[in-house]
Amino acid sequence: MLNLREQRLLCISSFYHFVKIIGGSVNQGGIISPDIHKPLCKFFQDPNEKRIGILMPRDWRKSTVFTKWGAIWLYLRNHEERIAIIAETEKIASNMLDGIEKLMLGCQKLRELFPELRVVDKSWTKSNKWSGVECSLPRNGFYSEPTITCLGVGAAAQSRHFTTVIFDDLCGKGAMESAVILEDTLRWFDNYHELLVEPQVAKPDASKAIYVGTFWIIGDLASYIMGEYKDEFKWRVVPALKASEAKVKAATEGKPHVIYLQNEKQEVGETNWPEQFSTEHYTEMAANPQKQMIFWTQHMNMPTSADGINTIKHEWIKFYMTERDPMDDSLWVVCKDDKERFRVADMVKRGVIDPGGFASGSGIKKSSRNAYVIAGQVRGSYKKFILETWAQKIASPAGMMKQIFKANEKWRVQSWHVEVYASQAYILKDIREERDKEKARMIVLPLPSEHTDDAKNKRIQGLIQPMSNGEIYMHETQRDAIAELINDPGGLTHDLADCMGWHEKMFWSGVPYGKTKDQNRKNLDAYNLARAGA
Repeated sequence: MLNLREQRLLCISSFYHFVKIIGGSVNQGGIISPDIHKPLCKFFQDPNEKRIGILMPRDWRKSTVFTKWGAIWLYLRNHEERIAIIAETEKIASNMLDGIEKLMLGCQKLRELFPELRVVDKSWTKSNKWSGVECSLPRNGFYSEPTITCLGVGAAAQSRHFTTVIFDDLCGKGAMESAVILEDTLRWFDNYHELLVEPQVAKPDASKAIYVGTFWIIGDLASYIMGEYKDEFKWRVVPALKASEAKVKAATEGKPHVIYLQNEKQEVGETNWPEQFSTEHYTEMAANPQKQMIFWTQHMNMPTSADGINTIKHEWIKFYMTERDPMDDSLWVVCKDDKERFRVADMVKRGVIDPGGFASGSGIKKSSRNAYVIAGQVRGSYKKFILETWAQKIASPAGMMKQIFKANEKWRVQSWHVEVYASQAYILKDIREERDKEKARMIVLPLPSEHTDDAKNKRIQGLIQPMSNGEIYMHETQRDAIAELINDPGGLTHDLADCMGWHEKMFWSGVPYGKTKDQNRKNLDAYNLARAGA
């Protein structure tokens, strides 16, 4: 247990521990992640970095940590700091200063470790500059600027200059909805050097400029600074879900000054801050077509990915519900659009397994996801039903087979088909051995081996035609699969979509495809007419 002196020294030397120790005492930043926030805090306090940008998902405590606690920590390290907090509006900046003032007056842990703040009491606030836009703290020098000043975008500093400027989400909702406001914001930022006491970065006493925020839209202020000031600012960017190396490479192409920071303990497609936000929280957002742009910009911080989504459109997906027949308790699916009903027992049902590997054996990456999709189709109908989707990390073949046995029993699957590309062939062997060990009545067969680099992409793209024809029905709870489909090709995971692609390639029968949309519609109408006549 550290004594007060040791705690103070640790807080002064480490911004991360300052926030953990003191912020934790008032539930204001103590929950920050050692995997994400700690390296960002180190970046924030690096004395050699004078122009930095930190982009994080919304609600990840970026303003609490880097603007509020950051301003306090900078002052405690150097009482002569003159800090400007600049937000989209002065009111927003003022709200942040209000939080800072309350922390300095009311946080007992802060005042215990830093007794120089004890002089800051009610009498101090009455006799010094202390308001919603200015805050003066004890110091030796005499300056026209208070210790902390609040400004909004477009405001003139009135000949004031600052040793540190913290820009907090300058480009928000207003700029997102108005090109005029955005343009004014860009032009105003072009003069940011005038706010600094010493704008020349090469000088040892150079003032510091810090941008804290998130992307809002393609071409917003953060995008502008990255492009126009790439020789000045260095960036650390955090996506909500862990992105693949290919996605990061695409996002940083031609931007050596931009580094995406991710949780090394997590796998692609999983949340980068598991202690606070679940993966499902974001996959549900990604599956909502009204929130896709917000997901990719304000949470993934990859706005260019949002520009390339929707190869498969959400409106193409048809939905069904299930119901039990009261007479014989048989399970039926009911199409929500035309109310047509099909008995599940009448369907030909197949299961497609995309094995990622297990924690023990097979020589495959330890934490890869395993996935399967069970789909059914009644002979004579063009409609296909996605009955169950599942994707998860599993430690052993036995664990996966337990899940498959349960699904097999529920749906009475005619046959299971396993991808056998590369090391996956070993997993097929593991699955069969586990099946025989448990004496399960299952047919488990390999899928054709496809070795080309774009084979998976072609299978997923093969879903475009039947989905645009309205042939594929899903259940609204299958959010992971829906998210993969409507975010293709920019999504983070593709296992479930690929399983569906195998169903289309190998097992489903459908409407004859025409060369145009009109022909496709005529074929569909003819198909329905013939089926009705039969």
